[in-house]
Amino acid sequence: MCQQMLDVLLAWRDDPQIHQVAVTGAGERGLCAGGDIVAIYRDINDREGSTEEFWRIEYQLNALIDEYPKPYIALMDGIVLGGGIGISAHGSHRVVTEASKCGMPEVSIGFFPDVGGTHLLARA
Repeated sequence: MCQQMLDVLLAWRDDPQIHQVAVTGAGERGLCAGGDIVAIYRDINDREGSTEEFWRIEYQLNALIDEYPKPYIALMDGIVLGGGIGISAHGSHRVVTEASKCGMPEVSIGFFPDVGGTHLLARA
């Protein structure tokens, strides 16, 4: 998902027909529950290396969203955790609702919050 979003946002960045970007969840539960922590844990133990590539792409995506030259609007309705914070809170416009449940669950297992969590939350 991160690679697909990165590719699309790069393509739209200079497209004169695209005036803004709106991001919503694809379902009723929320915007995004974040990455698969169990898969990351297994990859680290198995030393396969896919986690390093995931982080590289995710951080490129978050940086692009933060600097995006067009309005980037994220509807943070429902569950928005971890990587969901990254693809929404870095945007120029964030919409939360009474159903929004935002957080960085990786801290509960001892991980430092990624996607710029401490930077974002300090400025929320």
